[in-house]
Amino acid sequence: MISEIVKAKLTPEAIEKSVEVQKEVNRRKGEQSRFFQLQVEKARYEADIARRRYMNVDPDNRLVSLELESAWNLRLAQLLDTEKQYEDELKRTRRRQIGNWKQKSLGWLKTSIKYGIILSCRQRIRNGLYVI
Repeated sequence: MISEIVKAKLTPEAIEKSVEVQKEVNRRKGEQSRFFQLQVEKARYEADIARRRYMNVDPDNRLVSLELESAWNLRLAQLLDTEKQYEDELKRTRRRQIGNWKQKSLGWLKTSIKYGIILSCRQRIRNGLYVI
């Protein structure tokens, strides 16, 4: 009974859709990662500009020097925050990504069902169901 339900749900089309959805999810994660990379680059650039302004100020002009120093410190704090967010996002992304072995397992499962091959390995079925 359970095997009939699994056979009914695990059609080659359903497995193909699962693979397509996973590819789309991975693509979007790549875009999100690129967004965080750009944010870090922007924060580094702004911190570097603030540092150069501070270094180029006349030391006799203490008020301007103090203001530029505080701006530089603010940009450095923003840079640290942005880098931490990027690292946290990388850790989350690594945990959620599907491995190549799972995609290969889904491909094998799809082929097996399509050609009526009896599945003898419960591990492969379980891996396929994990993604679907």
